[in-house]
Amino acid sequence: MTTSFLGSPERARHRTHALTLAACLCLPGLVLGTVVAAHIWRQRQTPPSTRWGWSVVAALLFLYIAPAVTWTWPGQLLSGASFGSVIGCTIVEVLAGPLALQAITWLIAPLAHSVDPEHMAPAETPAATGAPEHAQEGTPTSPPHPVPESDASAHDRQPLLRLGVDATGRVVNIDMRDEASVFVAGLPGTGKTTTLIRLIAESLRCGWCVIAVDLKGSGSMNRAIHTVAERAAVPLYTVDRSDPHTYGYNTCSGDPTQVANKLVGSFDFSGVASVYQQVALDAVSKVAAAVQARDQAVTLGAIVASLQTDEMLKLGREAATASKHVPKDSPAYVDYVTHLTALSKAADKTRVLQEGLVGIQKRLAALDGGSFGPLLRHAPALEWEAILAAPSLTYLSLPTLASPADVELLGRVIIQDVKQLADRRLRALEPCPRCLLIIDEFGALNEPTQIIDLILQGREAGITTVASTQFLPKTPALLHALLGAGVVMAHRVASPDAEVLASQFGTVPSMDVATQVDYQTGEVTRGTVRRGQTYAIAPDRFRNLSPGHVALRVAREVPSLRHRIVRISPEEIER
Repeated sequence: MTTSFLGSPERARHRTHALTLAACLCLPGLVLGTVVAAHIWRQRQTPPSTRWGWSVVAALLFLYIAPAVTWTWPGQLLSGASFGSVIGCTIVEVLAGPLALQAITWLIAPLAHSVDPEHMAPAETPAATGAPEHAQEGTPTSPPHPVPESDASAHDRQPLLRLGVDATGRVVNIDMRDEASVFVAGLPGTGKTTTLIRLIAESLRCGWCVIAVDLKGSGSMNRAIHTVAERAAVPLYTVDRSDPHTYGYNTCSGDPTQVANKLVGSFDFSGVASVYQQVALDAVSKVAAAVQARDQAVTLGAIVASLQTDEMLKLGREAATASKHVPKDSPAYVDYVTHLTALSKAADKTRVLQEGLVGIQKRLAALDGGSFGPLLRHAPALEWEAILAAPSLTYLSLPTLASPADVELLGRVIIQDVKQLADRRLRALEPCPRCLLIIDEFGALNEPTQIIDLILQGREAGITTVASTQFLPKTPALLHALLGAGVVMAHRVASPDAEVLASQFGTVPSMDVATQVDYQTGEVTRGTVRRGQTYAIAPDRFRNLSPGHVALRVAREVPSLRHRIVRISPEEIER
């Protein structure tokens, strides 16, 4: 634990309290100056260099006037000192307040041992994320069934997520229990990976489950994920085609209706193409139900094969034979022959139905036969309810550079899966651990509007979505949902995005000073001061942030702490 020359943190706290009490009794003006300086600097978010500058100037003025001070005047006031001298002494002592505040801040800074600003690495490197160069690989060969903690609200014991420090050296914590989403923006190399690893580590410390979807498939993120899971002592589940211990991913889990909504909902059907969406939903749900009735596992390959009209008729007959024991008057009875025969014949006669069936079959075939096809057929597969019943870390590596089209399809299916998971959580009787869903390089999914519902409604289900991207999305509805997030973290961004973010962060009151200069004499002859508004964080700040720094907006914070520049602390492995 960090200590200062005041002694151990506990002893330093007692000594600091004693010094404060002594100052209140002997130099009340000094205490008043300290309080005023702290209030002004906190409201204006004054940078440390400016604080030291004003402190030194005020201290020099104090030393110049100090001989006129009646020291320990509170005691002399009782012995008959004049009221005028008391006021004069108070004003002089106030001048020493800013320097005293800086000294106190420097003395007690070691007590804030949760974040050490002197040891923060700014760049997106394995060292910055706390990951060793060679992390031990390997995961269990089958998903364990964790037992939930006896306290279902274990994450409430320490709900604050520690991010780093602001310009004043103050530790920055955020409470994300009531946040539906977090938006992280920033150009390459600005520190987004460090920020995401920090969020992952802090969420695990608070007892949350974490799902990290890495659309870069980067080695630094992979190594850091393994290290963080090991340090947090939580199970790690990976879906990574380059990992020999990987889990599979079942895209057809759930009942037939859920399968249809998941698969068809992963694709965009805009405008007049919405009729094809209805055709696809009807066909996939009926085919999935027939495959299930045939006592066969519902897989993407089985659905693709059965969407052909001739295979559809065969499937109907086999499903009817397999379910002939079900009475016709039972609610569970389905006439598969009639349903699939009607669908097949209608497709042969109706161009819209035929195009709809061919379209969804080709799309699903591309997903099944793509680069992630082996993962979709691999066993064992992830079981969301089992692995999210207790704190755990799930890592899905989808490298966009290798197969961008396949990543877009599978990434959207994963989003649909999480949406269905959120729905089941909303209807669950027992409380579930909170879950953090992180989607790194969100733009690789080609601005999926499917995630908007999850961003807006995930909070009630205990799922907080973190979307990280290099550039702001162009789709208005998606952009509005992301910027409306309760927490926005912006690293250095491009110029057009800087303007948008500055406007979104809002304005604060300011004093505008205008002067009139006589050009003949060069003297200022007149001046006006008026109240105005200025950006809380100017566009230039967004364009010029150093690596590892973010402009942070927390909508639920008090106004003075709502907008800050924060230096993200890398995950502290020693903790």
